[in-house]
Amino acid sequence: MDNIILKKAGIQKLNLEKAYDMSLFDGSMSANLDAVEPVYLADKDGKREPTILDTEKANWEGTKEYAMHWNSIKATLDSIRSQPKFNTAQFPAEYYDLFEKITQDITKLRVQEADFTGLLTQERVNLNFSKSVDLSEFLGFTGQFLENNLAGDSVPLIQQKTGTKGSVKMQGYALGNVRSLEDVLYNLDISVLQEIDKAYVRAFIGKRNDLVWGPMIAITDASGWNAGQTVAADATAGATISEKVYKTINSAIEKLGALYDFQNNQEIDLSRIVLAVGQNVDARKVNRAVNGQIGNSKGINSNRQALEIDQIWMYKGDSFFYGKEKKTYAGIAANKAYLFVPGPSNAPNYTLVKRGLVAVSSAGDALTLGQDKNAKYFIQKSYNDEWYGSSAGNTVIDANTDHVWGYVVEVNLPA
Repeated sequence: MDNIILKKAGIQKLNLEKAYDMSLFDGSMSANLDAVEPVYLADKDGKREPTILDTEKANWEGTKEYAMHWNSIKATLDSIRSQPKFNTAQFPAEYYDLFEKITQDITKLRVQEADFTGLLTQERVNLNFSKSVDLSEFLGFTGQFLENNLAGDSVPLIQQKTGTKGSVKMQGYALGNVRSLEDVLYNLDISVLQEIDKAYVRAFIGKRNDLVWGPMIAITDASGWNAGQTVAADATAGATISEKVYKTINSAIEKLGALYDFQNNQEIDLSRIVLAVGQNVDARKVNRAVNGQIGNSKGINSNRQALEIDQIWMYKGDSFFYGKEKKTYAGIAANKAYLFVPGPSNAPNYTLVKRGLVAVSSAGDALTLGQDKNAKYFIQKSYNDEWYGSSAGNTVIDANTDHVWGYVVEVNLPA
């Protein structure tokens, strides 16, 4: 979907050397959501089906392994089709094998797409999250050592961080596919299954990215950034675009460094600084400026001190037709950028996950020779009020005007 530009390395495809777990649960969706310990699909020995797949490189589609996997799917499908027609209440065992193989393909395909969730936010996965999650369930703990006579004095206890109070409510998202039993068993071309898998993955990653980028873009659309969290484009008379971009980003870094953490009432830690853009032209402009490659008014390139940006990310959003309707996940607009400390660098930007991508399949209604029905769903919720800080619209944060709070700054780039 999108790339990440690494400083001094040009544009490079996002490489996620990690594992994804696409869960397979036994029983109904509602039963598993309410269960303290959900029941996973098990093999004949009672062990959980191995749906955690390691990924050694970003590409899956088009690889030798991809071809071998789909040859295996085709062989399973051919085996099903070679059997006599049967009642849908008596689905052959190979059908469930086919379902699992397709699930594994979707898991692998996810690696090809740039899912920014774990890059922009701290992703906390807990199958036992309640529907309404109190902030105390995931915020960290603090403590202090005090003098003690070691002869009966009370000992101070570790306590949870305090800041904003309240809770966040989990939200589920789902997408399904229905096809006739006749198609599954006799007519369905293998390429159709491949395209359906890719559609699931694109929809899943697109929605996840929109959930973490969308609020940032929405604040810009509503002109809602606090004055301490937005930087105007430099307008120095006679300066070139590259000089203006350099000065603009430099001002943004200074503004980011002046923000305060709402938990500890101190300036935020700039442990890692990311600059995000959404247009190819903007990516090229900021990449040169970040590396200090500046062209002056006489057309002569000069090298200045590189700016302390660790990475440049690119998020264009996504747009596609869904039937007759066009669905658009907005990307970062032209001449806009965002400078921030990402969640994994100890910034308070969280994604709380109760369920990752879960596969559900049904053989349909036997009395109607029904349909093959399958669906995917996931459940998660963001908590980012302290990360957006004084621009979050949180009444508790807004009531405290001692400092400008947050971990992100909107940047208006020179055109």
